[in-house]
Amino acid sequence: MIVGFAVPKSVKRAVDRNRIKRFLRESYRLNAHLLTQEQRKRGATILFLLSHKKGSLEGLPSYHDVEQDMKHLLQLVSGTLSA
Repeated sequence: MIVGFAVPKSVKRAVDRNRIKRFLRESYRLNAHLLTQEQRKRGATILFLLSHKKGSLEGLPSYHDVEQDMKHLLQLVSGTLSA
């Protein structure tokens, strides 16, 4: 399985884009167990892209928001790959 993470340039500062990508990578690493070993070996490609729906006062998502969304997405992907 190939996994990628992207943050659009609408997040103006590179520091902020890199911070969000670190959040995405870490939350995926900690929650990858939600996918079975067989699902992770499957030839799938997943791209996680930041959406600006949630965020703190600066407009950036907190790690807690990213992790909750990652758990939800991995559960959806797990169900899709099982079918």
